[in-house]
Amino acid sequence: MTNKKAPKAPRGHALVDSELANFVVERSKPTLACMKQREKGPPVPTRVKKGTHRFGGRANAGGVNYEVRIGAFIAVRMLSGNRCAVWDGIDGADVSAITMQAAEPVDDVVVDLRGDAEASVFISAKERSATIALTAKSPAFADTVDSFVRQFLKLSSVARAKTRLLWAVPACVGRAVTHHLAEALEVHRDDAGDVSLSKFLKARGAKEREALIALLSVARKVWKKQSGSSPAEDELRRFLRQVYVEVYDFGSGQPFVGQAESDIRSHVVADPKQARHLWDKLELFFARVDQRGVRVTPKSLRRALTADGLTLKSPPDYSEDIARLRELTSRNLTRLKEHTTLPFGPRPADAVHIPRTDELCALLGAAKSGHLLITGEPGCGKSGLIHPLVEALQRDGFPVALLLAEEIGKHRPTYLTLLIRSMKSSPTGRTARTVFSSRMHSTPCATLRLRKCSVACSATCRKDSAAGPLSRAFANST
Repeated sequence: MTNKKAPKAPRGHALVDSELANFVVERSKPTLACMKQREKGPPVPTRVKKGTHRFGGRANAGGVNYEVRIGAFIAVRMLSGNRCAVWDGIDGADVSAITMQAAEPVDDVVVDLRGDAEASVFISAKERSATIALTAKSPAFADTVDSFVRQFLKLSSVARAKTRLLWAVPACVGRAVTHHLAEALEVHRDDAGDVSLSKFLKARGAKEREALIALLSVARKVWKKQSGSSPAEDELRRFLRQVYVEVYDFGSGQPFVGQAESDIRSHVVADPKQARHLWDKLELFFARVDQRGVRVTPKSLRRALTADGLTLKSPPDYSEDIARLRELTSRNLTRLKEHTTLPFGPRPADAVHIPRTDELCALLGAAKSGHLLITGEPGCGKSGLIHPLVEALQRDGFPVALLLAEEIGKHRPTYLTLLIRSMKSSPTGRTARTVFSSRMHSTPCATLRLRKCSVACSATCRKDSAAGPLSRAFANST
């Protein structure tokens, strides 16, 4: 009687003690069910039909931790925008979403690319502590190729050319994977493809050739099993062009955590001292996401980190625009300050400030609740109220842009571009409050409706003035 090898536990089974120690994000007291489970021991593994989707990679504590860190590492580059490369030809600004444990044949990490719904990177990420042999008898190798082929066949013919199938591994798996196979695939992508696959293989070094032949051997078998027919040579070559091997090491003394913290300091967090803290938060966040199998976008991630008390830099694609608006707001706030007092003499001490608490409270509530237009006779104190209004909104954490209407007429294209782009990328996700102020009696005023914006105009309304040009400019820009 032969001894059959015990099957692997499905990735969706309940976590036992050693796994909980690595992945539980929020500690809690052990429940009665957990205590009973400890007495009984780990659950008996059950067979899972090969080729069916298993939600999560949670049975192996190291595997989950590894894919979580890869998700967090890619997220850092996503938050850094076009200042950081994720892979060759793809930078952080190209990443539109990261999904952990997707309902796909390659399910560990799926990265969606911006601008094309069919462009994605499917990542198989299992931490390995031993050398991986490139043979059909190696589960680590065979299972990865199996999932890659099934993922490739599932895609449309158009999506196949836009997709990457990426095998993420630590360096300890051996040079056969990290060097020979990776190099062979890279050379094949660069090859013109005008010679047969057999001639291409003959031109490779012995180790590269062996690595590629091993991959092709497993791929052919899976392909025939899944589709019912053997792949043509051009189909195999198209498949090979989409397969990548990348090394990710997060162990002690490895550079990846250091690289992530450096990127965080330079491009993500406002206070460089919080870089390590933010990385830890990202690991916890993606561990939670990995348990739930949800999709993470730059906006949702920034919102989660901000809610956790971290102050982030402006989104990289708009940071210069936002910095310019902040500069203009600060300058214009200083210019309006003189309108908060009444001069009764030539000396600064002769200026008298009359508090208008009731009016300011009403104005603040209205500005927070919707669109607002302020009208009044010249000298009644419109500009004097806008100054404390802006300060109050800023104290309450609202992004505020204070623009002078008379300057918008001179620099309308520049100001409108800055304003609209910045409002679309509010880093806190809160509604922006934009205040327009005019002290010119002849300047027309208008109530403008912009996305994510409430507009307050301080101006003298004249019945014969037309607000058309300014309002039309904003309407056309949105």
